[in-house]
Amino acid sequence: MTNLTQAQREIQCFGITVAELEEALVPQARMAGWPMLAMSILSDAQYLLQMSEASAHTPQGAAGLRNESRQLMNRAKWCLSRVATEMRATQEKLDAEVENAARLLRANRALALLGA
Repeated sequence: MTNLTQAQREIQCFGITVAELEEALVPQARMAGWPMLAMSILSDAQYLLQMSEASAHTPQGAAGLRNESRQLMNRAKWCLSRVATEMRATQEKLDAEVENAARLLRANRALALLGA
């Protein structure tokens, strides 16, 4: 296996670097949301797969379309990973708030017992 730079690995995986991916997709995700954007990208990938089947008589063309489709699928997975990351961060905030509320409730109960 060759030693690829991070940027080369990203281009191999997504067709562009992650920085370019973020620059292109974050504004779209703000409008449509990450899940909807992922579905749109998957639709594009599906179309390319159909086109590659129609181009079966030109193996190089079909292979290029399949590779581009693979890269689009990786972009969609990247979008979904953003959703998962955001959900995890939200859950961690909620867990912290619940723990803080429970701590305050225990403190109030202790104070009530002392005052009774």
